Amino acid sequence: MRELPYTGGSKNFMTHSLYDSIACFAYWEAMPEEKRETVEEFTGTVALVFNGAPSKKKRNPEFLTANNKMLLKAVAGLLRLVFAPMNRKVDSGSWNNAWRVKINPDKPEEGLQMVLVGCPIVDFAKKHGYMELMPAMCNPDYENRPEFGIHLIRPKTVGMGYDICDYHLVGDRSAAAKLSPVRRDEKGFLVNDVPDGERKSRKNNWDLYAPVYNLFMKKDQRVYEQMYGRIRRVIAGKRVLELATGTGLIAKNVAEAAECLEATDFSEKMIREAKKGKYPSNCHFSVADACDLPYPEHTFDAVIISNALHIMPEPEKALAEIGRVLKPEGLLIAPTFTHGRMALPRKMLSQLMAIVGFHPEHKWTEEAYLSFLQRNGWHIIGKKTLAASFPLTYAECRKENG
Repeated sequence: MRELPYTGGSKNFMTHSLYDSIACFAYWEAMPEEKRETVEEFTGTVALVFNGAPSKKKRNPEFLTANNKMLLKAVAGLLRLVFAPMNRKVDSGSWNNAWRVKINPDKPEEGLQMVLVGCPIVDFAKKHGYMELMPAMCNPDYENRPEFGIHLIRPKTVGMGYDICDYHLVGDRSAAAKLSPVRRDEKGFLVNDVPDGERKSRKNNWDLYAPVYNLFMKKDQRVYEQMYGRIRRVIAGKRVLELATGTGLIAKNVAEAAECLEATDFSEKMIREAKKGKYPSNCHFSVADACDLPYPEHTFDAVIISNALHIMPEPEKALAEIGRVLKPEGLLIAPTFTHGRMALPRKMLSQLMAIVGFHPEHKWTEEAYLSFLQRNGWHIIGKKTLAASFPLTYAECRKENG
């Protein structure tokens, strides 16, 4: 217990889940070998610790169940208020590897989505050799309180090897519930999938903004020119990958300095816009997902990802992919808008952008953003904050132990 990183203690009501899990691991260790429960039996023990005895309450009136969409919207708003101060603590690094919680990041058409980024329980299990027990720790999530009429859809958890736990709570009489039966995967985890059509694609949003993206960025041209000059110097003669290129503004302005530059975006319409106009012959545009790159290990000398990490639900996954495709001494160039501390006019602009669909997932300060990079295994070798429409924190990094 003394080795545990600080996760907020009594100020973080989710910390009890970590302590309860450690108590369950201790119970497992205390069981004699010849009487030790199977993982499936142990799941029942964990469920009693986490959830208590099964509920015998009668079902609530229908307007007080998850089948009431207005009720779920109200609950979502309340949860945002509850988790906002906790997320700020995690983003600042003061609560270390505690969960960061997002409410409805994919804007589901039905139900309530709650995404937990990271998991200190899994961190503890990895460190102390309890990963085989993670199905027992995760599966009690499906023991819903029947009085609330909840059907859980959980396509992924950190225990399964993902970067997030993705929970969708829908009414047990909804179409989504009927289309998402629970199954057990090969590792013993209970899992079910979000039905097609229940998520609104972020990709569609960026496809929509592609034609006007350059107009929005034009007001920061002077700041970007400063950045182009720096990037040209550090990528000279190198094989370069750019992620989230958008309409190719950076790629078109720096490619001539590189040996070659592969500029990618997961929006096909953004790439179509990028291919318009003139650009250097050593620059190539293609569609690719920053979190699932199609390139072999150690392919590139440098990777650029500009103004993208703060809008990604899982930026850790993108950083891991960048680390994979970079050569051992490769350079990461990661300029990112940092929203945390802004004067009133910038706050108003941020709110206006949210109204039209630009939703930053992470409102980092400069310090919190740099701390985020360091926590994910990057050594910062250069940094500068530029005065753009929003503070633009420019960072150059190398992999630790690269």
